[in-house]
Amino acid sequence: MADAAIPVELADKAVAPISPHQAATSYHQAGAATDLPTIGHFRSASEYNLQTDKVDAIIRDVSYHRVLERRYFISFSEDEHELIRISISTSFQRPSIASLGTLNRLPYELLSNIALSLDIQSVFTCRQVSTGLRQTIDSFSEYQAITTHALSALCALLRTRVLAPKVSFFDFHRELCSNTCFRCGEFGEVIFLPTWRRYCSLCITHAPEVLMGPLDAIQSRLALSPEAANQLPVFETIRQTHSVDINGDSLPRDTLVPIQQAVKLSPIPQRHRDRKALDLYLRNCELSKSASCILPYYNRHSGKAEYGLSCCGCIHGHHTGEDEVLKVLNGEVFDRIYGDERFLQHFKWFWQAQYLWELCESVNAVAAGTESAISCRRKPFWTERKLRY
Repeated sequence: MADAAIPVELADKAVAPISPHQAATSYHQAGAATDLPTIGHFRSASEYNLQTDKVDAIIRDVSYHRVLERRYFISFSEDEHELIRISISTSFQRPSIASLGTLNRLPYELLSNIALSLDIQSVFTCRQVSTGLRQTIDSFSEYQAITTHALSALCALLRTRVLAPKVSFFDFHRELCSNTCFRCGEFGEVIFLPTWRRYCSLCITHAPEVLMGPLDAIQSRLALSPEAANQLPVFETIRQTHSVDINGDSLPRDTLVPIQQAVKLSPIPQRHRDRKALDLYLRNCELSKSASCILPYYNRHSGKAEYGLSCCGCIHGHHTGEDEVLKVLNGEVFDRIYGDERFLQHFKWFWQAQYLWELCESVNAVAAGTESAISCRRKPFWTERKLRY
């Protein structure tokens, strides 16, 4: 297949193409979490001079949000959020006359550390003790970040009832301020509730430790005794507004257990057990989503919540002549999701993304980031196919 043509404007930035084998070897030697893609001639010969005042416009023009199918994850509508947002994130508008008692003697920083060591359920119980304690907890920056940017995950955790007492205030805030998938190190978009660990959208359906299945089916398939089944941690799915059948009736809550742990307790001989385990993994690989929730990354430096960005330049490369390379890399590159900072590092060394940005500026340098980006993506160079964003 013919290579994608290098625009004249960026001819001095591109390097000579390399073979698919060289690309794959270079990619894996650098590690899957590398910021600098080394695919064919997509890599710039030199680092792009990124101007600070152009950063926001570049992100708008050259990236897109890959939308996850929220109906497969635990999610709540904005109407549901509005019903509880006032009660959990806004203190009473009247002045507090209640004293914190002996807690008044403690420094504010020590009170914050005490609150961080409490589990989520206990934090909300403390808020109900008095107006003064409620206002004190509401003033913590960690609490404000959680109730502002992670309301869906907070609601999901509280509705499980069993998990809320097991996750500390500190653990919740730590995962909110982290953007790394526990398994692969890439940008993690979702949180797996039973273990409260962050995963990317790929690992959440492939990592053995998160794959779950219905208790009844697993107990029957693996010949588990009632005593063995009682040793498994149980997760009951959350009933949501969209959890209805074709007749509008509410679907029953499923009882899920981890397949990996169930396999270890099975009395079936090893050779048969492995085959049954593989069958369970393949049948139930999507069920882990029903125990997960989309969790944005809260960037404490910028004060913004990030949901992850994908590169439009990578999509163009996927559709214009680098299929052999992408086949070798198993599609890991063009479909990657980045945080804002890592996306900008990727942009500095990816000439197709740079060219799209220069097209946007050439159309309208002032309004770059709105109609100009859409106009540039329709140019013949960009694509003759209809891309879905």
